[in-house]
Amino acid sequence: MTNSINDYIEVSRFESKKDYEALEIGDGFIVSTTECPTGVIHTKAEANIIALLIFAHDVPRGDHYHHSKVEYMVVLRGKLKCSFFLPEFPNETEDVILEAGQQIRILPGCAHTYTALDGDVYALEYAPQKFKIADVITMS
Repeated sequence: MTNSINDYIEVSRFESKKDYEALEIGDGFIVSTTECPTGVIHTKAEANIIALLIFAHDVPRGDHYHHSKVEYMVVLRGKLKCSFFLPEFPNETEDVILEAGQQIRILPGCAHTYTALDGDVYALEYAPQKFKIADVITMS
């Protein structure tokens, strides 16, 4: 078992303009500069759960980890502070700021809390595993 937070998270970026060729050969695109943000993506894995989330400005959300769920979070609009730590090392945290067009993958066992910065954030979450309440381990 690894003990580095960076072994549990991976950030990637989508194209920032409507580009169907990028969709055909790559991950897709996120257009956040219009009134209605648009995200057209190829998921990195099968998606058995999909959620459209709106994070209220400066209100932390999450503070949990999963035993088996791999979580993908795609920011459609705004700036999202993502705080991570391993439950066995709660004082060793890693913060990542995601902006529109970025995605993060979080492996099981890594606790995460999300906070919207500079206004509300629109995001898409998906996971290859089906949702199971017993898989959510709350840290509070």
